[in-house]
Amino acid sequence: MRKFALSLKVSEFFSKNDDEILKDLKKGFWEMTGEEMNPQQSSAWGGAIPELKEALKFLNKDILLVFEYLLPMSSERIDLVLIGNSKANEPTAVIVELKGWTDPKQSSKYQHPEYQVLNYTGKLKFSHSASEVFNFVPCVWLYNMKPNQLKFEKLQNVFWKNEYYKIGQFLDCNVNKEANDEHINAFLNGYYVHTTKLLEAIKQNFDSLRNKPLEALCETGFAPSKEQLQIIDEVMKSVEKNEKVCYLIEGQPGSGKSYIAILLLLQALKNEEALKNEKIAVLGYRN
Repeated sequence: MRKFALSLKVSEFFSKNDDEILKDLKKGFWEMTGEEMNPQQSSAWGGAIPELKEALKFLNKDILLVFEYLLPMSSERIDLVLIGNSKANEPTAVIVELKGWTDPKQSSKYQHPEYQVLNYTGKLKFSHSASEVFNFVPCVWLYNMKPNQLKFEKLQNVFWKNEYYKIGQFLDCNVNKEANDEHINAFLNGYYVHTTKLLEAIKQNFDSLRNKPLEALCETGFAPSKEQLQIIDEVMKSVEKNEKVCYLIEGQPGSGKSYIAILLLLQALKNEEALKNEKIAVLGYRN
């Protein structure tokens, strides 16, 4: 299965006009997903491509650009990944969340970009087969928004409208040299690796998880997907209404069934009033 819509070096990116790049991106998107890119996505990329050309002109022309990278065992896609070596010659992948927003109120309608990029980066660090090879660096570029119009609590690498030189220098600092083919293939053909890091993250962040479980897990790289959030929301609504309902969640190995169970437990424990009323939450590893 194809895991990205388009990959090309910076030199190739500049050899094509904006329409050619968008056409190639749409074609690759269809080959990856089996679906046409919707008008909103197409319009977003139509606005982002010329902005990228202003920022990427500062980069080594052999740096690889990967568009719409599909995270292993997930339906989530990263807008742009830049793959290269740092000045210290360490294999590095810069994770770029692009936003063409003009109004900060859009963050209440859509997922906050800080949440998105930290989630993507965490998943790569904790469950990607190339995580032992690569250093993953997150950033957000709100290329239509003036500085500080949107609040960020954790992420430092945030760039704004007309900050072409600033983001260009940031990218050049992190991916300064061409990566070798072995490392590139390790990332592009990466797969999901099941580890104990989720349980370790829960143990290390237990206090914050008791108060804001989903937000805390995002910061450690274990944010749930949109589909998982829908399941959690539906189940918790039944719990709050005291409904006696049985839910059956099916999925392939590694698809996140146990993860959903852990999140449901944490969400239930979050409600201390429910515990006082003897609504006890129990998670059994075997039924």
